[in-house]
Amino acid sequence: MKKRGQLTLFIVLGLIVIIIILFATGLFKGFKKPIPIDDRTEVVKDFVKGCIELTTKSGLRTMGLSGGLITVPNDFIPRSSINQFSNSLLLGDNEVMYWYYKSVNNLDIVNIPEKTLMESQLSSFISENLKNCLNKFERFKYEGYKIQSGEAKADAKINDKNIGVKVEMPVIVVLNQTSSRVNDFSVDVKSNFGRLYNAA
Repeated sequence: MKKRGQLTLFIVLGLIVIIIILFATGLFKGFKKPIPIDDRTEVVKDFVKGCIELTTKSGLRTMGLSGGLITVPNDFIPRSSINQFSNSLLLGDNEVMYWYYKSVNNLDIVNIPEKTLMESQLSSFISENLKNCLNKFERFKYEGYKIQSGEAKADAKINDKNIGVKVEMPVIVVLNQTSSRVNDFSVDVKSNFGRLYNAA
């Protein structure tokens, strides 16, 4: 009778140890609360928004270094020995546009970039360079995500204290056979660029 009681005790203890091991190794996955798809999508959305902000700041730096435009327009009379200074100053590889200069035939030229043109060039810069930051969402692949995205179309507005950026880009997030889709992203990037432009 005593041996039978000890045997029962060992069996119960053995079962408890097996259950603890199963929980520790994650074999009872069914008991784990799955992460809602909305939460997983938010992680990806935050990542995309971070990339939009970084890309916008990079575009603003380029604009600031070149006098307000990312791509300086060609002078009516190309730079040459006759027109050495042209409509911009070459500083190494960087070209800085003049807002005011005298042309080769001694005319006063006012060349202040329009804000709409600046916004258009910044929007194009973000659309073309956002993919470099996203890097095909490589950082999420190790976590089991499958992410597909389309082409980005950005619309940037230069305000006094920020740059408002809206990006249309379809992003499909797939994880554990569930999927969600995000099409629009909106970011306000803190910047005094607009206020400095107005002052200048």
